[in-house]
Amino acid sequence: MRSDSTGSPDRVGERAPGADPLVTRREISQRAGISRETVTIWQGRHADFPRPEADGGMERFRLSEVLAWLADRPVPKAQRRAGEPDGITYADRVRRAARPSVDKGTGAGGQQRRQLQLQADGTTAEEMLTEIFGPLGRRIRGGGSGAAYLHFVLGLLFLRHRDPGSWAGLRDDVRVATDDQSDPRQLMSGIGRRVDAARRAQGLPSAPEAAAGTFSALGGPAVEDVGQLTRLCEALPPKMFRDLLSRYDLWARPDGRSSTTPRSLVNLVTTLFVKSGDRVRVHDPYVRAGELLVGAREAGGSGELSAAGPDPDMCRLAEIGVNLSDGRVRLTPGSETPWRDAPGPLADLVLTNPPFNATSARRSDEHWLFGPPPPGNDNYAWLQHVLASLTPDGRAAVLMPNRAAASDDPREQFIRQRMIETGAVEFVVALPRRLFATTRVAVMLWGLRAPGAARDDVLFVEVRGPGPMLGNQRVLTEAEIDAVAACRQLWQDQAGGTADLAEAMGQAGAARVVPNAQITRLGYSLDPADHLAPAVSPAVSPGCTARIPPPPATALAGPTRAARIADKKVAGIVLRSGDTAAGDDTAASDLPDGWSRAVLRDLCAIQAGPSNQVIKKLRSTTADGIAVVLPRDLRDRRVRTSSPQRVSRAGAAGLARFALWEDDILFVRTGSVGPVARVGAAEVGWLLGTNLMRLRAYEGVDPGYLLALLSSRPAQEWITRRSESATAIPSISTTTLGSLPALWPPPAEQRRIGAVLADFDDQIAAHRALADAAEGLRADVTDHLVAGLLMTGTLSEEPR
Repeated sequence: MRSDSTGSPDRVGERAPGADPLVTRREISQRAGISRETVTIWQGRHADFPRPEADGGMERFRLSEVLAWLADRPVPKAQRRAGEPDGITYADRVRRAARPSVDKGTGAGGQQRRQLQLQADGTTAEEMLTEIFGPLGRRIRGGGSGAAYLHFVLGLLFLRHRDPGSWAGLRDDVRVATDDQSDPRQLMSGIGRRVDAARRAQGLPSAPEAAAGTFSALGGPAVEDVGQLTRLCEALPPKMFRDLLSRYDLWARPDGRSSTTPRSLVNLVTTLFVKSGDRVRVHDPYVRAGELLVGAREAGGSGELSAAGPDPDMCRLAEIGVNLSDGRVRLTPGSETPWRDAPGPLADLVLTNPPFNATSARRSDEHWLFGPPPPGNDNYAWLQHVLASLTPDGRAAVLMPNRAAASDDPREQFIRQRMIETGAVEFVVALPRRLFATTRVAVMLWGLRAPGAARDDVLFVEVRGPGPMLGNQRVLTEAEIDAVAACRQLWQDQAGGTADLAEAMGQAGAARVVPNAQITRLGYSLDPADHLAPAVSPAVSPGCTARIPPPPATALAGPTRAARIADKKVAGIVLRSGDTAAGDDTAASDLPDGWSRAVLRDLCAIQAGPSNQVIKKLRSTTADGIAVVLPRDLRDRRVRTSSPQRVSRAGAAGLARFALWEDDILFVRTGSVGPVARVGAAEVGWLLGTNLMRLRAYEGVDPGYLLALLSSRPAQEWITRRSESATAIPSISTTTLGSLPALWPPPAEQRRIGAVLADFDDQIAAHRALADAAEGLRADVTDHLVAGLLMTGTLSEEPR
């Protein structure tokens, strides 16, 4: 495709694999099947349209940003081409135009070329997952079940990596079906037969003829959609199995029994329990889609894998997942009550995520290690079944709902007592809410071992904090997982005291080793909240002196002094009436001497923040990332945040045009439109956030006056009226804000106005700091007073 520029022709077509190409308006229009003028209109009308970059004298756009924006724009029915299905988006068109037709070659070179083409087109694995579980997926699913669509996607992934010859035949089938516009159900049924044959060839026993029937139950998509999904799956590596499961849970919201274990939770479990090269037998008695077993394989475990599960369809997925991780699993039919089944071989390691709070009746022929659990809840039936499945030196990781750790049912309390007394409980980790896509229930990870010699204590860990989110789902970070692992290692080595555990956890949460005697006093509670929460009365260690808060006069001396200085500066401000009052209808001749009329764009350069898709793609959880200013960080006309959002340093290099300088003015452009702030020295080099604008004063314009102008009530009212009439969500474009009427005083008067208002802002900040310090001191004094560690009085009551 030719470029608008006469520069180097390799701008798009020959960029290195993995690069994010730049495209011109003409290239966007040609790929999307629209006129070039339409692209220009979109850019001018929509504030969130991707921002162009200067490249060789031409304005070009990041292809990934264009695709993300076009993904929300369906092609109108009147403009759809022959064969294009309902719901097709302009992003679909761009991707199809960028990819070659299905390659007839069957060699590895042809497959590699196709994968590199996907990368060169700027399509990342994240974007492919978004397309697979987006409008394309909904069209292919039709009236079928979400589970059937998941089987279809994973069946394609399996066939792609386990039967290259059959995959080459599938590409031919797709080409012929597309050319003939044949019934897509025939194509999907043929894909099912190929998957079934590949499963038999790989020795996967579960329901060997199930794929063809499952795939034919899907809806009636256009044959081009099936071809598009085939091309996407061709570019996915086998290790995308767990990512596909996680994205499916977010997309289909299956019920709790057929949902899967979130990837970050699997990473936590395998980090704690699986060592590379371990040749131990791993078993999962409620296998779901095999994500824990696949995680064990990917973590380096090389021992025998076995599993049981009540859902044959999920077991088929587990077989595929383990096979794609180059392992084999021995699957046996399972049930919702495996404690009633014949016992199987004992395992060295059990990893499982059983159904939470399930119910079943109790029978007289059931055998229990510590006694029958109540019939209204199977949590302790699962815990005892897991313990009964372990070898004498075996270990287990079991995910449990929070209520199991401190339930007040006497039968469950007795079982907890016996588990503690026999050393079956090693540790309990309390985890944040919303880790699962299908439920907000908070869960805990129980670390168990085969009952035997009692240990004198239990490790309790709590992961705290908001943490990163994937949509509405909380994700555990590597730092949080590593912190929990470090605490467990310290506890196993008996080398860590309370201070060591606190250092290991850092900001991730809290940890403590609790003697069994203390657990007994708390009614055998295994809830970390009962053992990690501060006591009502602060404890003082023997031989140590409690830290007594300083007197208020001492503790608040610094903030009080700063507030007095700020008060004195404001008290020295002299205000007098001006000679004229300038309004919108005031003639130029009636303005104060040296003043003139302008609009905001005459005073400053206005830059909108990057798109949210770009920031999300580059988001980082590491402390060394580059901070991004968000609307919530603008307080009292300053940037104030203790935990800024960050992006990776490598990613920030491509966002240099959004970097902040000292004295830049920030403005909230979407949502709660209007708040402003001045960038200080501490925020230099930070990045402009998505819903903000940056105003950079031109030569001869004082930034303090620019801040004053935007924060004035007339300007705020003008902004509010125009933002609320724009869209359903209040917003304002750079063009509209640039038309804000402004009066432009002489430079000396600008500086005086900015300086006076800066003194007011300093006063506000100083008094707010004093109030915060007083609030903190009160909380500290309260804790000591109610614990009897302080006695109170006033100066008038002190002895003379």
